[in-house]
Amino acid sequence: MKLLSRILALTTLGILFAMFGYATAQRAGELSEQEMKALSDQFMEIWNKGDLALVDKLCTPDYTLHSVGIFPPVVGTEAVKQRVAAARAAIPDLNLKVNETIIKGDRIIVFYTFTGTNTGPGRLAGRLPPTGKKIEVSGVRIGRIVGGKFAETLVYYNAAALLRQLGFIFIPPSAQAAPAAEPEKPSHTAQVVAAYRAIGAHDPDEKIRNPDYLAEKFIGPGFLETIELSSDFELSRKLLKTRRVMSFVYYYVNARTHHIDTVLKKVASEGVKQMVILGAGHDSRAYRFRKVFPDVKFFEVDLPATQAQKKKRLTEIFGSLPDWVGYAPIDFNTQSLEDVLKEAGYDETQKTFFVWEGVSMYITEGGVDSTLRFIAQHSAPGSSVIFDYAHRSVIDGDFSKYPEAQRMLQILEARGEPYIFGIPEGRAEHFVNQRGLEVLSDVGTDELTKRYLVRTDGSVAGPTARFVQIMHAAVPVH
Repeated sequence: MKLLSRILALTTLGILFAMFGYATAQRAGELSEQEMKALSDQFMEIWNKGDLALVDKLCTPDYTLHSVGIFPPVVGTEAVKQRVAAARAAIPDLNLKVNETIIKGDRIIVFYTFTGTNTGPGRLAGRLPPTGKKIEVSGVRIGRIVGGKFAETLVYYNAAALLRQLGFIFIPPSAQAAPAAEPEKPSHTAQVVAAYRAIGAHDPDEKIRNPDYLAEKFIGPGFLETIELSSDFELSRKLLKTRRVMSFVYYYVNARTHHIDTVLKKVASEGVKQMVILGAGHDSRAYRFRKVFPDVKFFEVDLPATQAQKKKRLTEIFGSLPDWVGYAPIDFNTQSLEDVLKEAGYDETQKTFFVWEGVSMYITEGGVDSTLRFIAQHSAPGSSVIFDYAHRSVIDGDFSKYPEAQRMLQILEARGEPYIFGIPEGRAEHFVNQRGLEVLSDVGTDELTKRYLVRTDGSVAGPTARFVQIMHAAVPVH
């Protein structure tokens, strides 16, 4: 299992994308788009039927197969024939069903579903014994065509899901000694969330397009490739559909951005003078809404390292740090929000809107309690906070109602940013009331989907996280 862990850790899609590339301007006039698709369909027969004669017919002599997963790359048609034969010996009913084909220059991009039964007698990857179990995983194949033949392909599939379905267990190296969230280390999650907003901001359907047009400026060059996506936003949306966990997080992030923006615009039009972004990450509202609400003072509160990284990016984007934003570094678990905000120029007599997006799950109950009590006690009547929270059951390890949460929480824990706080389902209003706030709204999955994820044609863009909700609560006006 340690061997598998090393293979999975070292063989990343980002590295191969950087090496392989996939966007070219010309198809060299060799094949029409229809001919390219026919070539791709015929290529699938090599795997689906084990027709090894097609390898010589469809591939160049030095054809290279890069496989992101449990198989090492192979070079040359004979080596590829051995790979196909070995795979079909381990999974005799192996089948790759094409879901979508995209022709892009001299590249053929295929999204497929890989099914079969691991009956053997061959060993998968040359070493995994037959289990008799059925498998079904999603995959993507990117092929480069030269002279009417495949010269190279990059194959990505969900290797972790394949191993789990076969009954094998592996532990990523980072999970063996996962550190606690470190104030001195920039948040990886903040970068991933910004990346999802950037991808969503390029959705062709304006009705569901993420409004954060600045998000892509906050993610560094090549970052999308490090999380097995692509700087080609269209391709990234396609890739996300093949990843169950990443997909529902992506759609939740996009719905959440829409919802918080909607509430922000409403409260700003009702006389809010200050906006405080708690755990700001790469939030861009202070910059996107500057022209719309020029009289509003913004404050951003975050961990020191994450905020330092963001300030560096802001200086690169705008030439200097905007003077209408106050920056307040903090560790929510150990420092006083009152002290860091006061130092940044916060005025508790002014009506204020607090945005606390994607933060409460990562801090202690004491940190959540003190933050909500601060808002209730140190902001003017009519001030409010919008925040999302997880249901307590998934924090406690009960995934019977929300099984999709299990894998996501495992990934976060392996990265050293685990969920540690949640509110018992149905008790959120009582929870905030006890801390001096009144609930204005508490929006769940169904409502978020209905409002923000229905496309122009009436179809739903995709599934979203069901174990989180977004609450808007206010300081009572007496």
